[in-house]
Amino acid sequence: MYPQFFTTYTIDEGAIPYVLGGANIMCPGLTHKNSSMDVNLPKGSAIVIMACNKENAIAVGMLTMSTEEIRAKNKGCGVQVDHCLGDGLFNTRELG
Repeated sequence: MYPQFFTTYTIDEGAIPYVLGGANIMCPGLTHKNSSMDVNLPKGSAIVIMACNKENAIAVGMLTMSTEEIRAKNKGCGVQVDHCLGDGLFNTRELG
């Protein structure tokens, strides 16, 4: 609801269906020409995931490696997705 409170990365459009299906985000989805990682963060940082050409956040996750490592390796899992649009937590009416 408030992605502006967190560092936000943008993934390319090709990764959207996989993320909405609950998949983690692979490094190429973050380093694609239509993606953006404007802020360098260390491994373990919590981030909000936006999708290219979309208005709302689609996921929340944690970096499995630093942004420098993601750019250098460009291979493997870059973000462990903890919550995505449409999952059980999203569809819960009340927490408590």
